[in-house]
Amino acid sequence: MAYSFDIEYVKTDAFGQADGLSRLPAGDDVDFKESATIDAELHQVFTERLNEAPLQSKEIAEETEKDKLLQKVPLLHKNGWPNHLSSGFDKEHLPFFKICHELESSNHCLLWGLRTIIPSSLRQKMLDQLHKTHPGQSTMKRMARKYFWWPRLDKDIEEMVSACHACNKVLPNPPKVLLRPWPIAERPWQRIHIDFAGPFLGSMWFVAIDAHSKWPEVFEMKQQKTHTAEVVVALSEMFCRWGICEEIVSDNGPQFTSEEFKRFCFDNGIKHTLTAPYHPQSNGQVKRFIQTFKNALLKAQTEEGKEERKLQVLHFLQRYRLTPHPTTEEAPAELFLKQTPRSHWDLIYPSAMATMEKNRLKMKEQFDQHKKDRALFPGAQVLVRNFNSKRNHWVKGTIVEQLGSVKWRVQVAGQKTCSRHSNQLRLLNGPKYPASLIDHDPPSLNAFVLPQDDVVIVSEATSEDEHWDSPEADFRSLETSIPDSAPADDAIPVVDVAPPVTTAPTVATRHRVAENCRCSAEGRCYTM
Repeated sequence: MAYSFDIEYVKTDAFGQADGLSRLPAGDDVDFKESATIDAELHQVFTERLNEAPLQSKEIAEETEKDKLLQKVPLLHKNGWPNHLSSGFDKEHLPFFKICHELESSNHCLLWGLRTIIPSSLRQKMLDQLHKTHPGQSTMKRMARKYFWWPRLDKDIEEMVSACHACNKVLPNPPKVLLRPWPIAERPWQRIHIDFAGPFLGSMWFVAIDAHSKWPEVFEMKQQKTHTAEVVVALSEMFCRWGICEEIVSDNGPQFTSEEFKRFCFDNGIKHTLTAPYHPQSNGQVKRFIQTFKNALLKAQTEEGKEERKLQVLHFLQRYRLTPHPTTEEAPAELFLKQTPRSHWDLIYPSAMATMEKNRLKMKEQFDQHKKDRALFPGAQVLVRNFNSKRNHWVKGTIVEQLGSVKWRVQVAGQKTCSRHSNQLRLLNGPKYPASLIDHDPPSLNAFVLPQDDVVIVSEATSEDEHWDSPEADFRSLETSIPDSAPADDAIPVVDVAPPVTTAPTVATRHRVAENCRCSAEGRCYTM
């Protein structure tokens, strides 16, 4: 078509409202876009709310007529169910066959008793409504069994709850597995459990427990100084006293997972075992002791006139180590030290102490039965047993002082001093020794001969002396020595006795000898 247009200018005030296409847009229409977005959101909310709306029997009836499975159930119910399932019977009808005598139909809805059978198209919507407030499986099952049903309803509820992300976030811990105890430690310090306790009473406490004996070790540390270096120092102090352990069990604290701690264990040949994170039961031995330790210190703080904290810890450890442990039924000290340390509880056994004293006196009485005490005293002139000479067994000396009940310091020839047992000294001022032997100079002693009725002193040791004559007992305790240039007059006097009597004495002669002699089978007489 052909048109002829006349263009005429008209003032703005002269024409009415123009259409939208008469002018170019000045910019984006923000209001129009916002309204379009709002309309889309409203449509989405309406759709969601429509899905959340509770189901009604009318909607269920419509969907039941569309469900292929549920369409056959009313026919079977109307025409009668077979007595036995034939091979051509659909397996999907098996759940309905089991309850066939309890099924009813009302307003195109299929009922099982008072419960409505939901068609497959509406089951997910019904589950969503049932799980709206995120109840648990048992709650959903109880609610569903009261109002509706379909085959595998319980299984569908379980799967839905298991797949719910919100429910899984707040699930409790699963049931605990069977207990797996730690292997029994066969010896002390085979395996130790370590951990930190605190902050407690303004400090951190490093605790170690021996798995075999339950022996505890506690170290107080500052709260800001619980690094690996402090742990290594505490362990090194324990290893210095008791030796290096074989295995260490700890949690996953930064002090125990550092490279420095790994290197410390490697250098000492220690196996380091880490427990599961956030599972204190895996390190239960040390955790249980920490609880006991804290309770004991808290109780000590409430006492009047309380001791210094360090003493409180030491007294607690002493009591704990001496108390039989309920697991081992023995004190940790007995298993760890293989002995029971002495404590104030030992003072309540006077009968045991009396028995020990009685046994000691009995032993002394038996030993002294055929012995005689020597009246030794400082200043006494004695013969000293000489262990350096094979020929001259005795030298002259003077007792200087008493070192013990049977130990004396003796000065030999005015120059040498030595220590000797009472059994290694002979008095020179007794009736058994002639005065001529005491005052005689050493050169004339070689010619000295005892009277006929007296006992001959020989250079051989008697049987009584043999129990203390030992080549190991020498003059190692000598404090001074004689110079090589000493004059002959200052030489050490030596008792060089006469040779033994070769003629066997008669019986009468034996009766005349001193009581402190012993005669051999050949008739030789030796002094006691």
